[in-house]
Amino acid sequence: MQLQGDIGIFVLGRKILVKNPTAELYFNICSDKNNNLSLSLFKNGITNILKSKTKFGRIGIIIDRKNFLLIDVALSFDNSTSIYLPQDKRAEKKPCLKVFKSQALKHLALEGLSDSVEFRRLARKHIRYVKQNNCDTLFFPEPIFGDKKTKKILQHIAGTQIKVFTADDFFNPIIKEAKQQKITIKYADEDPLFLKKRAETILQTKLGSYCFKK
Repeated sequence: MQLQGDIGIFVLGRKILVKNPTAELYFNICSDKNNNLSLSLFKNGITNILKSKTKFGRIGIIIDRKNFLLIDVALSFDNSTSIYLPQDKRAEKKPCLKVFKSQALKHLALEGLSDSVEFRRLARKHIRYVKQNNCDTLFFPEPIFGDKKTKKILQHIAGTQIKVFTADDFFNPIIKEAKQQKITIKYADEDPLFLKKRAETILQTKLGSYCFKK
């Protein structure tokens, strides 16, 4: 399977490897701008949250402020075309989607710094806005936030009253069986040593130098 985007696509790759350890994966590391995969994951995520995840119909969406395309899609999303099945009788009659723009949070996560004091401080700041708007569900549509360690930190900060969902929660591709695992990572503007370290950490597998193509 081919995946294109920033380092966050390794999170999606990890989900595939958990289900199919012998999958053949091709990663193209590049800018996440104008990425059809991100847009597809966002729409699929919101549709599923409205249908079966939200309790009161108040959904907070945190997106990096520079992800202009995804922000535009989120702000213009027509939730009236989706099935809305809240889990509580006190829920909103019509779902309410609130978009919050974050600063630096995604960058720190991509750099592998989600366990830092700086990341936690920024996460608390942005999640505070979500709480102030009485959201019961929080969605991070950018794949990197689905990293196991990162997501655990975000859920802890959000608390027990808010359910945190990430893009990988709604990523269920059909993968063809292969005899053995094969991973290829194509990159251009990235430090190969850093990329190898991040790829191995997120994918949770060792990678030889032959896996990387410039």
